[in-house]
Amino acid sequence: MPQAPAPVVSAGMRPNCEVAVFINGPLALADGIPFFRSANGVILTPGNADGFLLPKYFKEALQLRPTRKPLSLSGNEETECQSGPKHSSRGRMIQQ
Repeated sequence: MPQAPAPVVSAGMRPNCEVAVFINGPLALADGIPFFRSANGVILTPGNADGFLLPKYFKEALQLRPTRKPLSLSGNEETECQSGPKHSSRGRMIQQ
């Protein structure tokens, strides 16, 4: 019995991904934020000295699920996702 084809996935993009954030790479690089390509082709960054990639480097954010729509980057609107626990790029919880 033939198997169903595997879903097509961009490198590093899981099929259940809910949010996509587009980065202004040239600005981040100009400010000294390092990026590298992992063995599986994913672009990664350790962030700044504190382990963060600051929102000033975000060009665009999209909610992908349940429906695709732009998310505000203005900082004036707080969504349910934005009001939850904050984490650094290394997965550490940020104390507020």
